[in-house]
Amino acid sequence: MMLHQQLVLVFGISLARGIYAFRSCYSEGQISVYYFCNLTDVPLVPKDTVKLLLSFNYIRQVNATSFPLLEHLLVLEIGTQHVFPVIIGKAAFRNLPNLLVLDLGYNKILQLDLDAFVDLPNLTVLRLNANSLGDSILMERYFQDLRSLEELDLSGNQITKLQPHPLFYNLTVLKTVDLKFNMISNLCESNLTSFQGKKFLFFSLNSNKLYHTSLMAWAKCPNPFRNITLSSLDLGHSGWSTEKVQYFCTAIKGTQISSLKLSPHIMGSGFGFDNLKNPDENTFTGLAGSDLRLLDISVGYIFSLNPFVFQSLGKLELLNLYSNKINQIQRQAFFGLGNLKTLNVSSNLLASCKRATALGRSPVCFLQASTVQEQHYQAASSLHIM
Repeated sequence: MMLHQQLVLVFGISLARGIYAFRSCYSEGQISVYYFCNLTDVPLVPKDTVKLLLSFNYIRQVNATSFPLLEHLLVLEIGTQHVFPVIIGKAAFRNLPNLLVLDLGYNKILQLDLDAFVDLPNLTVLRLNANSLGDSILMERYFQDLRSLEELDLSGNQITKLQPHPLFYNLTVLKTVDLKFNMISNLCESNLTSFQGKKFLFFSLNSNKLYHTSLMAWAKCPNPFRNITLSSLDLGHSGWSTEKVQYFCTAIKGTQISSLKLSPHIMGSGFGFDNLKNPDENTFTGLAGSDLRLLDISVGYIFSLNPFVFQSLGKLELLNLYSNKINQIQRQAFFGLGNLKTLNVSSNLLASCKRATALGRSPVCFLQASTVQEQHYQAASSLHIM
């Protein structure tokens, strides 16, 4: 009987803890969590609240009177409301002077007053992803007062043009711009003058419609990233042929890029499509002055690594060729890669590496989880095998 009572007590405590852990409508310890609480308005919360989470409710409108003065609030989340449109009025967050992170993502349709974000001098992160926002979000003055902004997430919207408002020039600490899953179709028509002089840690145009740009347009394309420094540029899912990749690399000649991601891509002949071109010695020549350290061209259709294909990338330290259709590695394919430390050619169709030659001064081939019968690892000691 005693054991039974103890088990009941333990079970009761565990159940109570479980219920407590999954509570979704409470304020405690400077954190207010109101998920799935059927709210139609912003609730009253303690004045010392630091984090306020209001996602998954029915809040249709936020205006200048929605919040009392909350000087301690640092993080506000009002995403994924179950009504639309969600309307953010003029100076809607004026009573949150120390807000650092504002998340308005996944609201299906978000309508913003041009002055919605005024009086947010300390905001560093703004998430506006998946809100059906169009070109005006970049072209108008929505972000005029956000001088502390470092990270801007506009992914999953309906932006077709990359033409940010001149006032972006004043956002001097902006480091991250995420534009993946939009509808931008022509980098050559971009006007990034207001981004010039900036040093981006991360800039993503992944999964846009860049494949719509014609070869003729690329042939005359000015450098869209002129006077912009990019630590990491993500152009995956661009649908670019080998020819278009070459035009792009030529267009951005001289732009400083540390890491370039083109994965996944459609470059290469795959297995038996001779009319489609594999990268050759001219494909990446435009990157010669970019000081590129990492190139990701994994998950594609490259069948043959042609001679001198990477000769212009002398500072490259990591080359990712994972999951292509590589069956041939021609002589001098790795010529010029004297600084390479990591090479990934796993999950390809390599039956032998005898013909892999010249990584710096030594033949090399690094394989894992490939269709491989024979491997030769003859490389500099600094190279990391994958």
